[in-house]
Amino acid sequence: MKLIYSLIILSAVSLSASAGDPGKIFEEFKNVENAEYVKVPRFLMWLARATGGINDVPMAGKVSGVKVLEISGIKAADRARFDRRLASETSGLEELINVKDDGSKVRIFSHADGKTFKNLYILATDSADCSFIEISGKFTADDLKKICDDK
Repeated sequence: MKLIYSLIILSAVSLSASAGDPGKIFEEFKNVENAEYVKVPRFLMWLARATGGINDVPMAGKVSGVKVLEISGIKAADRARFDRRLASETSGLEELINVKDDGSKVRIFSHADGKTFKNLYILATDSADCSFIEISGKFTADDLKKICDDK
């Protein structure tokens, strides 16, 4: 019986260890040629809310930070490496949206936990540019619906 419990625990640990971390993509690609990286930390988000600067933005109270990685004119080798790393690091996430339009593609991923979503990862690509955004926080399906309804 102890062997079965040990195997279950080992399996759970190995599965959680294999789950990706999309945040690693920012660190790996922020220094690539033509890359721009911006991080808005939790303190600045709090300061913006406290001054009323983002009151009209849906979900503003739930966002704890934002990271943006923009790569313009991405080289083919960097793009292939980016695509491989993205597939690896988002393998444990739920894909919420996948839209293709005239060579452009937008995908949204999240850690889904029942009725809540932790951190939203937005990937927008076309033939030459690549944008990857992380919106940190905990959101509900209603929060996401409000954003869709506003746009």
